[in-house]
Amino acid sequence: MNYWDRSVDVIICGLNAGGVVAAITAKLFGFDVLIIESEGTFFEKMEDELWIPNHPIGEKINTGDSFERARDYLHSLYGDDLQENIREAFLEQAPEMLKFLQDKIKHIRIQLLASFPDYYPHKLGGLAEGRTLIVKKNRIRRQLKGVHIPHLNTNVLETVLLLTLTELKVECFHAMEIQGYKIKKGQICGIYGENGEKKLSIEARKGIIFDVEGWSEDFIKEKLNLIERSFSNRLFHGRLEMEWKKKQKRIERLTKSFRRELKELRAIPNYLFVNQQSRRFVNETTLEPNLIRALKENAAGGQMSFFLITDQIGMNEYYSNRRKNTSQTNTMFLQGKTLIELARKLVISEKKLQAAVWKYNYLARTGVDEDFHRGEGGNIPFLNNKKTELKPINHPPFYGAAINPKVEFCYDGFRTDEFARVLNHLEKPIKGLFAVGTFPNYCPDGVEAGLGAFQGFSMTYGYIAAKFLVNSK
Repeated sequence: MNYWDRSVDVIICGLNAGGVVAAITAKLFGFDVLIIESEGTFFEKMEDELWIPNHPIGEKINTGDSFERARDYLHSLYGDDLQENIREAFLEQAPEMLKFLQDKIKHIRIQLLASFPDYYPHKLGGLAEGRTLIVKKNRIRRQLKGVHIPHLNTNVLETVLLLTLTELKVECFHAMEIQGYKIKKGQICGIYGENGEKKLSIEARKGIIFDVEGWSEDFIKEKLNLIERSFSNRLFHGRLEMEWKKKQKRIERLTKSFRRELKELRAIPNYLFVNQQSRRFVNETTLEPNLIRALKENAAGGQMSFFLITDQIGMNEYYSNRRKNTSQTNTMFLQGKTLIELARKLVISEKKLQAAVWKYNYLARTGVDEDFHRGEGGNIPFLNNKKTELKPINHPPFYGAAINPKVEFCYDGFRTDEFARVLNHLEKPIKGLFAVGTFPNYCPDGVEAGLGAFQGFSMTYGYIAAKFLVNSK
């Protein structure tokens, strides 16, 4: 008797960087793949950059990277917080994953993001450039000339991967609500739930890959406890007892949509951030954990909003960059002929804003940021490192924008091994269940090794999980 409405080799639950690489890899190896995307939207959180140590491109241009140097860097950055088996598997498989994608996906070509250092180049094994990569935009534009794909204007990697899934004819259920997992002989062998109004039971002959990052933030917040209860109580009945970590740690990070907005704003050559009291409160180019900490310390009434201030030179550069990159972010600027007029429009203190800009200009002229050490260390590196330096704001009219940071939370969740297999409370793999995109596993305490590091880890482990299923009996 057949208990299944559908049978496939691999089910991908949730779809983002790790899930999509897993789906493509499994499909290219001849597996029947089904994607289940609960929220009905692709790639809400994907970025163009990925951080891959010791990659083939680096060998050609002699960046000085090596397996050992990358290992030293990750160990000096995370210590034992990044599990050794997770680190070693990533370093071994990441270059292979990159080569596989470039060989098998005709649309994707990766290039080095020149002059872009690791986030902590001063650490043992850190590099001044060579590990952050980006998809070539011009190539994909030439290949898709005359083809309308809206994603192309926002994210090239999204476009390439979406197009590849379409060409490979990977099926996707966009609105299926997973209600539980089915177990046979101690192995997770399928799922059941509702797709629209239809109830379905779907067999996964090889396994299920859960892309944690592929689920929306609301799903994680609302159903975290439901998943825990269903795994440990309702489904396993004490036989396998998959658990979330006993001591869950909440990690805060900026949403990737806000990261994109912030990246555009930071390309302005002369700007400063002021809080709601019109005081400069942070090194504007600091790394993400430091920025979040400063925002929380300066929050007024629970609101972490702040203001960006620049002048006509800054706005000219800002709009020039938006035209080149066909940006779709929507930062609204107000204009004032003087700083006093701008402060009135922003509804902040006139005298304090004047004082903040005058002090900033004085520091820019001296070349030393004695208040927050911008341009010295702990800065976000750019294609041109001079963009971290202070440049005066003294060419009217002046412009200001209210910036409302978006912060999301992630938790310690699935524990996984070097093959992305989910572990139970006895640290034993649960047969048939894999997880990728688990931020705390790859970036302890929310600290990324470089731009695109989390995405590099996620994509590599999507590849590792799919390859493990391909090689399993």
